[in-house]
Amino acid sequence: MTLPDGLSRLPAYIQGALEAIWDGATADSQESMTLEFKEDPSHREGADRARPKLVEKLVDEAICMANSEVGSGIIIVGVHDKVGGPEAFTGTDLREADIEQKIFNASKPNMNVSATGVLFRGTRLLAVHIPEARALYTRTDGAAKRRETDGGKFSCKPIPEETRRAIDALRRNPDYSNGETDMVPEDLSLSVVEEAHRRLVLYRKSRGEEEPAMAKTRTGLLRELGLLRQDGSLKRAAEILLAQPEPTHVTVRHLWRDFPGEDPKVTEISAPVILALPRLRALIDSHVQQEIARVQFDDGQETAIPAIPGQAIDEAISNALIHRDWRIAKPIVVEQSRRLLKVTSPGPLPPGVSVDRLLTVTSEPRNNRLMAAMRALGLAEESSRGFDRMWAAMISSGREIPEVIATETAVSVIFAGANPDVPFVQGLHALAKRFGAPISTVGALIILRHLYDAPVISLEVARDKTQQATNETRELLHSLEELGVLVKLNGTDEWGLLTEARSLLGGEGTDEALSDGVQSWAESQLEKGRTLQAAEIADRAGISTQEAGKILRDLRDQGKAKIDPAGPPRGRGTRWIKA
Repeated sequence: MTLPDGLSRLPAYIQGALEAIWDGATADSQESMTLEFKEDPSHREGADRARPKLVEKLVDEAICMANSEVGSGIIIVGVHDKVGGPEAFTGTDLREADIEQKIFNASKPNMNVSATGVLFRGTRLLAVHIPEARALYTRTDGAAKRRETDGGKFSCKPIPEETRRAIDALRRNPDYSNGETDMVPEDLSLSVVEEAHRRLVLYRKSRGEEEPAMAKTRTGLLRELGLLRQDGSLKRAAEILLAQPEPTHVTVRHLWRDFPGEDPKVTEISAPVILALPRLRALIDSHVQQEIARVQFDDGQETAIPAIPGQAIDEAISNALIHRDWRIAKPIVVEQSRRLLKVTSPGPLPPGVSVDRLLTVTSEPRNNRLMAAMRALGLAEESSRGFDRMWAAMISSGREIPEVIATETAVSVIFAGANPDVPFVQGLHALAKRFGAPISTVGALIILRHLYDAPVISLEVARDKTQQATNETRELLHSLEELGVLVKLNGTDEWGLLTEARSLLGGEGTDEALSDGVQSWAESQLEKGRTLQAAEIADRAGISTQEAGKILRDLRDQGKAKIDPAGPPRGRGTRWIKA
């Protein structure tokens, strides 16, 4: 078929969308994260009234597309989005230079779009190309929106301040996976492209969304995933995700040991990430005992607890593949035995992340483009929640939190699949049934795990364990207090479980003598003539020895305690008596 004049200047997926509309489809059914249709209502209403509104809409839409996860797109002006067939092509006489200048002047930083007039079956349309964004874009008054989808419907929504900062930080820092590669779409195996298409469709359906029309072509799919450069070449993220590695390159190395210390059975996977990830997951599953305990609940429900929770596994391996340093020619290494899983990825933690702030720091992903594409395919969740989900999965299944070892050359996450604490799992179920969903958040789970073993939790301990700032921790504790789970102890910065919550959770943390707070208890013991040590207080109350030492020093400052002169004056063996 001979293309209409000017149409050849548009990508094939847009040509296909226009043909589909001509054949009866509505324009809104052809829209995607990177394609939007706009009617020029001045043809119906009069240029004087409608033209300024249209131009403002184009400014907003350009900013929205630039701020989306894909970060680019095309707006086609001159097509009614609710009508199918030839009558949908109402056309436009907007001038290219006028639109380019208006969007440039109305955006901050100034956006250099490219507007191109094209003819489709005798009707003039205007194609506005939004280049790949390198920063967060706003209106000149600071207003910022981004293109999002809800049930397959695309719209511009205001961006929360935290998200604005994250987008700006991501785009101002180099993203290796967004860099240039010499590969073109034709270099990709058709079977791998078809697998990407299959996963995109399945993931969209799981969210109640329809398949984007543009994704039916190879280039359309790649653009929808943000994997195609303006010049038609592939980004590194596409190469990592979809291209077959060199024969000598191993994507993942899996080591299975039936007994600790013995020589492992080695399995190597050399495949694009879209294939390597499910293969690795299946390999791990083949060795994971799916039921090491079956928990019965009072309401008649029951659940099987595997050696390692599936959600923890998913997060660990997807995080390792997404956030690894792909400049290093080494594989992800997964070491597995009957009760242990260790996932090691090359490279240090992402910038801004440390081991003691894994749960709360908003990181700057090393491979943001790769991460966005994997999210679009349902292969990964939100980047900032990976460690949260690992922690929550392990605690809620009655196990210890993962151990994370980070060096300048690698990051390891280690899961110990010990026998679960079944009474704790039962207690969590009872609490969640009584108080609702907030009990399942990672911060609440951390605090409840502590209070299962100890009678109180101090603000300081809660802050350290949840890895939050002091005010954030205080808000969490107060929220649990308002929910009816915790009670604040006599004006101290210490909390315990309310009677009902303690009864539901159970555990070893019950200590009526500590109900007035740790300091009050320590004071009462000194009054009785007892000798105290910081380690004893810490063990009894479930607080740190440093915090226990501070309590004793505070009592000294109040004239209620002193160091026993018969013992050492400092150090771990220091004893305290009544002053």
